[in-house]
Amino acid sequence: MTPIPPAARTVMLAGLDEYRLVTPLDEQTPAGALDCIERWLLDDGWAIRPDLSDDRGTAR
Repeated sequence: MTPIPPAARTVMLAGLDEYRLVTPLDEQTPAGALDCIERWLLDDGWAIRPDLSDDRGTAR
């Protein structure tokens, strides 16, 4: 598995903070948080793609 770069983690946390601040507590869902994080990552230029390696780090 490829580690998440620190800069991407920062963007993810910012997206999650925004979600928590603008979405009423009774409307917050894990899927909604993920959507917000995805939007922030894509808007910042990060690619989202599946990890195609197995547990040993070799391609499937």
